[in-house]
Amino acid sequence: MIRSITRLLNRQRLIRRIRGAGKDLEATGFRVRNLGAFLADLARSDIEHVVLHWPDSLDLQATPSVGDDAEEVLLLLDICARGPQGFARVAARHMANDGVPCRFYCSIGSRGFAFMRYPYYPPLMARRLLATRVRDPRGFYRLVGLAHIQSLVYHLLYAKAAGLCRTDEASERESLQPLLQRLQEEAEKATVSLPQPLTLGALHGWLVQHNSDMPYDLKVRWPLNAGWLGGLIEAEQQGLLAPVPGYHYFCVLALRADVLDAGLQAAALQRIGEKFAVREVIEVEPDMARNVAAQLRGGNWMEGRYGEELLPRIFLLCDDLEPVAPAERITDYPHLDNLNMLWKHQLRGELSEQAGKKMHGVHCSDNHAEALYMLRVLQRFGLTA
Repeated sequence: MIRSITRLLNRQRLIRRIRGAGKDLEATGFRVRNLGAFLADLARSDIEHVVLHWPDSLDLQATPSVGDDAEEVLLLLDICARGPQGFARVAARHMANDGVPCRFYCSIGSRGFAFMRYPYYPPLMARRLLATRVRDPRGFYRLVGLAHIQSLVYHLLYAKAAGLCRTDEASERESLQPLLQRLQEEAEKATVSLPQPLTLGALHGWLVQHNSDMPYDLKVRWPLNAGWLGGLIEAEQQGLLAPVPGYHYFCVLALRADVLDAGLQAAALQRIGEKFAVREVIEVEPDMARNVAAQLRGGNWMEGRYGEELLPRIFLLCDDLEPVAPAERITDYPHLDNLNMLWKHQLRGELSEQAGKKMHGVHCSDNHAEALYMLRVLQRFGLTA
């Protein structure tokens, strides 16, 4: 009886914590009494999960006391099948005041499982990682090989080192030496080659080569975008300021699969052609669209409770001959540099009326730099010249 009441209280407390976590810098976290039992319970409960970092060092039976400097365990979850309530029901059985500290990120960036409202990984990149997971002989799921090293580098760059002050490479290596050394050891065990010497810039370039870096349009919105990461963003922005030959104001629009499924492709293309000068229409097959969307933050490429994939299937390279610069910063669109890009909301309303249901299937760049970044992603995958 006492155990049942404790679990109920734990569950209610966790739900409140999940709802409030979006206001904090971190996603939902708590301590678990027995890590091995908790991970096994997640698997039995049809909650896909993967331990992201240092799985070889996990002590599944450890029960550190409050105040112990225990290493936090990061997990990536897919809670679509059970929802936050289902996860809370499982977690409540294992929460404790002492134990192993855990932090949880969700593949679709659900409230309470995101990083200051933003998904830790772009959702399709997260799904791709979950698809590569393997079962460890000790009973939990982990990443191996290249995917494992990519997740370590991603966390090092965009979480651990993101706020570091910009310094010379020697100072950078000294401040990060323990992490860099541990990363190198893990890479050697996984027979994965990393760039030498190990620097944050070189590691970022390595992720770019493997299409596993944080997308530019997520980096500029990332809460930890000062210091080293701020320097990277500034450098990338400089490379995205060049005008596109032949365009007055270059912008990119995208139509999701739900627009095509509703038979509204022609209507959407006609309306866009009335608003902008459409220079190129790029149709993308589902498998390639999945690769492209993994490199783009925006678009709600996964929507609804069950994380339904709604991939960008058509990209339009457009010219706006009469752009309208905002007179002041718009709170909901702080990166917007052309008010005409908000026309997407009107088009969504028109398509929703025709479909007889609410649709968010039209997306676009917020500014020139984002448009040029989207173009380069399309070029990276050979979809346009």
